[in-house]
This record gives sequence, structure tokens and C-alpha cells, in this order.
Amino acid sequence: RLGPAVVPTSADVEISVHGRSFDIGDAAHILCRFGPVDAVQAVWHDTTLITCVAPPLRQGMYTVEVSTNGGVDYTDSGVYIDYRPELFVETMFPEMGSALGGTVVTFTGTGFRAADAYALACFFGDLEVPVRFVSATQLECITPAARRLHPSALDKVIEPMTVDVEVAPVETEAIQYGLRFRDDSHRTGEYHYVA
Repeated sequence: RLGPAVVPTSADVEISVHGRSFDIGDAAHILCRFGPVDAVQAVWHDTTLITCVAPPLRQGMYTVEVSTNGGVDYTDSGVYIDYRPELFVETMFPEMGSALGGTVVTFTGTGFRAADAYALACFFGDLEVPVRFVSATQLECITPAARRLHPSALDKVIEPMTVDVEVAPVETEAIQYGLRFRDDSHRTGEYHYVA
């Protein structure tokens, strides 16, 4: 089995290959092969674990096989890794809404998948709110009330305020499922709360 089993097409992600009987004579002869590409050097940890860095590949499913004899023979495990495009957030609308919260904010971009939505969140300042998948090019979040961003101000009138907004992977999920944003597109901008 692999971990993670999903990586971005830009790759450069360390993959753990779990198996049995990874016996070696020379550590320099351990290789991982990802589909049709040349093999990459691997690191032997013990007889059940090898790690290697996934190379960049086009979107798709590829077999991952291991050689412990310098590429003379490879496993035939039929274990697959799923390469997916990186997520990219282009726009956020609206950029302003009520201090009471409840405004639906739409994020447009590319690479969104319904299966990944649970591993993403919107952050208004440091406050995390769930993402709703709409389509491969659209996500939505509902703004929290401004008072939730500053609990100490519960009894005070909230002045208009601005917070940074980003759509980002929930860390543990992102690591497990290989979600990655192209550039810094997850830092989508600022949201302005008005009275």
C-alpha cells in the first residue's frame, strides 16, 4: 500500500511504500518506478517500508513498483497512485458582507473535486468554516459573524473590519490525500465586514 495514494501532478511528494520482504544487498540498488517513467532512487527503512519521491506526471492513475536489485526486476503489485491537478483559486466574490455573517462567498478556480471538499476549509482570519463543493471550478463558504472573530467584543458594537481569507487544506487531510495549491492561490484576499 502507498501513503499518500494521491499526489499533485507537480509531485515532489515523499511516498511511503509498505510491503513485505524488502530485502536488500545494497541500498543504492533500491528504486521506485511510477508508471512509464524512469525509476527514482528509493530509501530502504526496513523489510516492510521503502520511501521515494514521486516525480511530476500528468493527471491519471499510475502503478508504483519497487526494485531491490537496481532495476533488473520489479514487483508486480498492481498498486496505483492517483495524480491530480493542483488546486487553484482565482477569484472570491463578494468581498464584503454583513457583520452578522451568513453571506455566501463563492470561490472560482480549477481542480476542485467533490471528494476533496471535506479536506478543505475556508479561513476567515483564524476561524475555520466548512467548504461546500459546487463544481470543478466553484466552491462556497458561509461567512461567520464578525463577533466570532473577536469574542472579547461580544457586548460592543463591531466596527467595520477586514480579515484575510484563504481556502486551505485541513492539515492532516491534506497530507493524507496530497492536496496542494498552485502558487499561493489559497490566500485569496480580504473580506470586509460592514455594519
